[in-house]
Amino acid sequence: MSEDRHIPVFLLNNPLRRLMESPERLAKEYVRQGMVVADIGCGAGFYTIAMARATGPEGLVYAVDSDQVAVERLRNTVEREGLSNVKTFVSPAEKLDFIPTASVDFVLSKDLLCCTIKHREVMREMRRIVKPNGTIHVSIRSFPFSKDPREVRREEWRELISEFKVLNSKSGLTSSWAVLRPK
Repeated sequence: MSEDRHIPVFLLNNPLRRLMESPERLAKEYVRQGMVVADIGCGAGFYTIAMARATGPEGLVYAVDSDQVAVERLRNTVEREGLSNVKTFVSPAEKLDFIPTASVDFVLSKDLLCCTIKHREVMREMRRIVKPNGTIHVSIRSFPFSKDPREVRREEWRELISEFKVLNSKSGLTSSWAVLRPK
């Protein structure tokens, strides 16, 4: 079994997804002109493009995913849109050594942790790259009776976010999210 789960690109960038999630709303809430942003587990760029527009040409978005196919799709979109402020990387989320320590204003990790078995390592890397006053928005999908080792169980979720200052959070039956800052 591969360590990372890769969601098909057609599901990640499906127009119906926009009925439930708005990348522009998230970008408007957390991203400002000139910011350095990291989209960890970016897939084909559902959130990346909105955040790149929000940072403007003086900002920077690191877009990272372990799925080569998804990153290639994102690179094509970035080129087609004429965005010069997106740097794409094919890499597992626990290996972000190409992003300098304490250099990122906002980190987005949308439903990534439940696609890897290296939950603690990913959270450690996000803490490493975010600025001391930066913000991390992390979310997970959960399936209560799953035996998948990539699943983030409720107790583990509480432990993972307890290592940060929790600015806001919500947990439900099938999903949880938190807005965090380094302690």
